[in-house]
Amino acid sequence: MNRPASESSSARPGASRVRGFRDGQDPAAQAAALAAEIPLRPGDRLLDLGCGRAQSSIYFARELGTRVWAVDRDVPPGDNLRAIREAGREDVVFPLRADARDLPFAEDYFDAAVAIDSYHYFGTDERYLSHLARFVKPGGHIGIADVAFTREIAGQDDAPAFLRAAFPEHWSFIHSIDWWKLHWERTGLVDVVAAHPLAESRKLLQDYVLDRAAANRDDEIARAVVEDDEGLLVLFVLVGRKR
Repeated sequence: MNRPASESSSARPGASRVRGFRDGQDPAAQAAALAAEIPLRPGDRLLDLGCGRAQSSIYFARELGTRVWAVDRDVPPGDNLRAIREAGREDVVFPLRADARDLPFAEDYFDAAVAIDSYHYFGTDERYLSHLARFVKPGGHIGIADVAFTREIAGQDDAPAFLRAAFPEHWSFIHSIDWWKLHWERTGLVDVVAAHPLAESRKLLQDYVLDRAAANRDDEIARAVVEDDEGLLVLFVLVGRKR
């Protein structure tokens, strides 16, 4: 297993919890973890892919001064624009609807690209990193924050009992941190500069369960966290520098 995060995400600016968040396991805290690994500067162009309700996009603009393209396939851009306006970031966060596999940008346009709680839906395709990397400048960074396993699970029969029934539909595309690191390294497109669990992973996952319960909304991740006595589920960051 890779090194643990050396810095608590709560120590980063603006990383306080977003109560009642919709976008997975606290997008602001995970954005803070990525910000600790990616050398973003004021004015940099950042692609926030699968941004959900744009909370991570607002974080990057507010705390780091980046210009952010908040891209999501499912959330209407008008909904995100209202949240961006309320945050006072309309001039630097630009919401749009696009599919991760069909991005409408010029090559080498962005200084960095991130995906929070979304990359595992499309990024397990061995060809996807080469698609995404086209839009990032050489020397720029690509970073993800997502859910992983602390060990690789070979298949449904290898899964613990609490994951087995739902494994084909919900867990077969979740991998270990080491799997993701190799998945990126073998492309030759990036040098991996960070691959480790979030320091607050367990707490964030437990808070996610509480938020789902408060909203009377259940899902496979929330159910699994409650039954995960071995600490199999973890939130992690993976960052690569484009060659």
